[in-house]
Amino acid sequence: MSVKNKVETICTEIFKNQGADISMIQYIDFIEDYDMDSLTFISLVVEIEDSLGIIFDDDDLRMENFGSVDSIVKMVVDRITKK
Repeated sequence: MSVKNKVETICTEIFKNQGADISMIQYIDFIEDYDMDSLTFISLVVEIEDSLGIIFDDDDLRMENFGSVDSIVKMVVDRITKK
């Protein structure tokens, strides 16, 4: 499974209460469309870190960096390549 597929699956699960659908999740702005709050943001970060075996730098932990599937994939790939 690709990084993007893993991130899409995680995001769909995290935002299931907002009606997230795997086929549309890549087009969603989590902050604007789903009103991502700090608790959801933390849940998303922890789930991504646990599922992908990475740890984000503190400097990267800004909600706007996790606003969409594409931005999360970029963060994950950057993190993986820094290992």
